[in-house]
Amino acid sequence: MMTVIWEALPADSILAGDGSVTVWLLLILLAAVIGAYLWGLNRREKKGHADQLTARYKSLDESGLAEIPDDRLVDAVAANVIAKLDPRRPDAYHLVPTLSQGRCSVYCVWLVCHECAAQGGLAGFYAGPSAVFAELAADGLELVGAVECAAAVRAAMREGADLSALSASFDDAAKRELPLEKCVAYIRDNPGEFVDAPSDSHASP
Repeated sequence: MMTVIWEALPADSILAGDGSVTVWLLLILLAAVIGAYLWGLNRREKKGHADQLTARYKSLDESGLAEIPDDRLVDAVAANVIAKLDPRRPDAYHLVPTLSQGRCSVYCVWLVCHECAAQGGLAGFYAGPSAVFAELAADGLELVGAVECAAAVRAAMREGADLSALSASFDDAAKRELPLEKCVAYIRDNPGEFVDAPSDSHASP
C-alpha cells in the first residue's frame, strides 16, 4: 500500500511546501494503523478458535472420539492435551511425556508438522521453543509409521546438521508418508490411548 502512495505522489509534491508532506505522512500512518489492526484481529481470531477447540475437547471418551470426523481428529487430540495444561503455569514439555504413548506421540507429531508449516521447515522448528520436543516427535513419527520423517528430525538434532537440506528432506517425506493421516489411523486403531475416562457425556464434533 505504501508503494502505491509513493507512486501516486510525485517527488516534487512530497518536497513542496503546500501540505503534501503532511498528507503523505498521514496516509502512511493510516496504512500502518490499519495493518496493525488487521494483524491483531487475525491473532484474536486464531486464539479464539484455539480456545474453542480446547473447551470442546477438554474431555474425551470413546464414543465422543469415534464421532469426531477424521479431518478434525488430530486437532481434537492436540486440543485435549493442551486443555490439561495448568493455565497459570503452562508447561507442555513436562506434561506431555506423562501422558499415554499415543497421546504423547500424536501431540508431538502434530506439533512438529504445524511448526514446520508455520516456521518454514525444520530450521524454523529448531530455532523456536518447540525444539525441545524434537526427540519425542521423532519417536512419535516412528510409532505412527512415518519413518522417513522421523529420520529427518533425528538427523537435524545432530550438531552441524544442514537444516536447510533436512527441511527439504522432511517436506518430501511428509508428502509421501502423510504423518498426520497416519496419526488418524493410529487413533482409530487405539482409541483407548486417547480417552480421559469412561463417561456418559462427551465432546461434540
